Amino acid sequence: MRKLMYLTDYFILATGRNVRHTQSLAYELRRVLAEQGSRPLSVEGLPEGRWVLFDVGDVVVHVFDSETREFYDIENLWADAPRSRWKKPAKPRKKKAT
Repeated sequence: MRKLMYLTDYFILATGRNVRHTQSLAYELRRVLAEQGSRPLSVEGLPEGRWVLFDVGDVVVHVFDSETREFYDIENLWADAPRSRWKKPAKPRKKKAT
């Protein structure tokens, strides 16, 4: 994205099955960021849950419900941006025994 806009390097797009799922994904993202010692610069749309935007500086994460993602069609809006496919998810870390 950096070549097309100066605000961020990457957009990450995710889709929830419904508003509650979208909100759950957003809360989980917030939790994981906090666990890593990071806080988003801004979070928009969480109460409504149809399109939640996390500005994490070099990365902007969009979490949509499917209807809203289809309506706004961000992929076509930024069609000139190079795309990266998400690799296999990382294996969950085992919790240390206490």
